[in-house]
Amino acid sequence: MIFTRWVVLVAALFVALAAGTSAADRIRKADGPTSLQTRDTWWETMLASREALAEQEAAAERQAEADRLADPVLKECQPFRIELNTQQEPRKIRVRIAGLRRLYVGCAGQFHVFLGEPQLIGRDGKAVPLPLAKARVPTDQDLFRHSGMRHGWQPIVSGQQKYATGFTMRDWEICVELDGQAEWLEGTLGAPTHKEIRKAEFWVQCRSLAEVKAKAVAAREAIVVAVAGAFPSPADLRQQRVEARADIWKTDWKRGDLADLASRYAGACGPDQKPSAQEIAKQCQSVAELKTVRDLFYGQYIRERLGLARKTLAMVERAAPRPELAEELAALEKELAASKGRSNGESLHTRVCNLRRKIILSHPALDFPKLLINKRSGFLPEHMVDQYLGRHSQEAPGLVVLEGWRENPRETVLLAGKLPRGCTITPDLSYDGKRVLFAFADHSHARDDDLFLPGTNFYDSPTNVEDSGARYRGYLVYEYSFETGKVRQVTGTAADPMARSSSSTRAKGRTSPRRSPRSLPNCRRPRGPCRAAPLRPPCRWPTTFLSNGLLSTQSSFPAAGPAPRGLSARNCSFAPTSTAPNTRCT
Repeated sequence: MIFTRWVVLVAALFVALAAGTSAADRIRKADGPTSLQTRDTWWETMLASREALAEQEAAAERQAEADRLADPVLKECQPFRIELNTQQEPRKIRVRIAGLRRLYVGCAGQFHVFLGEPQLIGRDGKAVPLPLAKARVPTDQDLFRHSGMRHGWQPIVSGQQKYATGFTMRDWEICVELDGQAEWLEGTLGAPTHKEIRKAEFWVQCRSLAEVKAKAVAAREAIVVAVAGAFPSPADLRQQRVEARADIWKTDWKRGDLADLASRYAGACGPDQKPSAQEIAKQCQSVAELKTVRDLFYGQYIRERLGLARKTLAMVERAAPRPELAEELAALEKELAASKGRSNGESLHTRVCNLRRKIILSHPALDFPKLLINKRSGFLPEHMVDQYLGRHSQEAPGLVVLEGWRENPRETVLLAGKLPRGCTITPDLSYDGKRVLFAFADHSHARDDDLFLPGTNFYDSPTNVEDSGARYRGYLVYEYSFETGKVRQVTGTAADPMARSSSSTRAKGRTSPRRSPRSLPNCRRPRGPCRAAPLRPPCRWPTTFLSNGLLSTQSSFPAAGPAPRGLSARNCSFAPTSTAPNTRCT
């Protein structure tokens, strides 16, 4: 029984919401980037879009250079960019900066770069130190240290050479304000030695190169998102993930230089395919030759996928025989033996993956027409606990029922028009499938972060309990009925004893048992000691959770009267500890 539940979970995680519209229509609806060039397949779309983006960026660079040459001051200042590696000796640099009032200095790469004893040379030949103390940098200075900093700055040491002034940075850029009187920037540029060759780039510019690079990264990510939205089939998404893991599309290539792109596929091939792939990649001059190398790239995964499909078939056939699927799998195994993974690799790999998906979805335990899912934002905070805090919640559709979820999913949004815009988490389906409990954070009110300002009293209840959601953003518990299609609020109402509390027993940094939060979970940490155990005051963490099952503090909520001090907990959700069988599918 446990194993079949895992089958349901695995299958649900890999279901893709494929629409029946064309790729071009889906891209238009998503308002894709201007560089997006729609083609018949996701791979051709990605290739054409990246080529178009390279041309757009080259045109932007040509325009920026034309603007620089049109400015009399900037025309005299040549941009400085240099490649470094960890096995080079430090070198003297001299960059002309005549008339500049703003200077951008930065680096990007695999190691730290230092500029020792940087100084400005004026028109009279006098040298003054570069004003690093006035350099504008982000608040976090972990990757930028200079000789004007406090807290025990140490001199820069490179081999036998020591530099009393200067700076060290990695993947950083600073902006230095000048007075326009300096003619040259001089210093000693170097990097720490390393046994492996690592590369980095250093620049001195009259404009922010880090901003240009950030825009380039965002443009490439926009293409990836648009292509994934236009080609959402399981096979297409699978290939996009495989090539992303191999870093095929991570870096740029010279427009039209298919040999560079082919060499990436060849470098990521297995030992059986790599010699042939590298030989073709060296002479690659057409899309057809590039596809040949790509076939070899996918050929390395076929045998492993066939073995996984064979194990999946054995697992399914323990529940019911599948002679047609077994025959289809045997045919693919014969085809692989005949081709030896050297031709039609991409096509054969896709067919094997699709067959395995077909096999697992044929399991009798998955023979149900509807699937309940929770559509959330892809954003997740850094800490594992923060994703449950209302202040970090992101607006999303919430509960959705999928019909025909195995082949042609059709969605019905359950909460549309029944709740304001917000975020839904941790749905809990009843054992009979007629109701679902969930936590919901209301986004119709702006988040109020002024509650901790001096003079405010966060722990006091608002006079109007029904409007408590407007005071801070947190999760409240709701229930949806599939029979009536209505939503009922469970916590945070006038009938909720945890919401009707008195502040007379509040102590500094603590809360009384009756001052428990009105949301699941709450969005504030206590100012004093806190125990995270449910129903163990004093605490500002939630007294009930929806992660492993919902606990109620009493069997029924009275209409009036204070909440009792001795709160007894009962399990009102459909978790494994409940007497009813657990048939949740979240």
